[in-house]
Amino acid sequence: MSRFALRALILAAALSLAACASIPYEKLNAPLPPAVRVADGSPERVALNGRVWDASVGYARRLFYKRDFGGVPFLTEAADRRAAAVAEPDEDGFYARLTDLLDLLDDDHTHALSPVEREMVQARERGEARAGFGFMLTARGDDRYVSIVRPGTPAAEAGILPGWRIETVNGHPVLVAPPPVVGRTDQLVFRDEHDVRHALDLTAVLTEPGPGRQLVFR
Repeated sequence: MSRFALRALILAAALSLAACASIPYEKLNAPLPPAVRVADGSPERVALNGRVWDASVGYARRLFYKRDFGGVPFLTEAADRRAAAVAEPDEDGFYARLTDLLDLLDDDHTHALSPVEREMVQARERGEARAGFGFMLTARGDDRYVSIVRPGTPAAEAGILPGWRIETVNGHPVLVAPPPVVGRTDQLVFRDEHDVRHALDLTAVLTEPGPGRQLVFR
């Protein structure tokens, strides 16, 4: 099983929020059902958290390419953390805990996206406008760097440049930060190429796909 295949399976586990007891979307290219919407703090939220947690752990147990999880007590950690994760009252809190668990595997290709993040990715793939600040990120190890800054956007007006590393959004690590919402102002912290810290307040707008300044990391 390749790392790429595992990534798809973990994503399927995290994103396939069906009402069944298990989530049977194990094929690499299998279509995912629409995301289920449940109220924050509701019994349905707790039940959904439990199904997604168990499915994600199950996929990792069966399919992670290191059978001993690289020496990490992953299954023990998953069991110990389950109650707190399932009790999270909203999607952001739950996926932050799920991401923390998967980070123990120390694998760049194994992570989870929330339904909101999934919809943003799909909108981008369809070329649709979506909430954003006007920049795109590229991964280099565990870090995320600005790769594109679109002219005339909040990011461009704030002076953000390709090559800057983003650290946090509203105090959250970028990998678990909630996605932008049109009209909401968030504080983003960057480090530039000289390691100078920039804390910027940016208000999300609808951004159209288009050309921008791009830096390619090799």
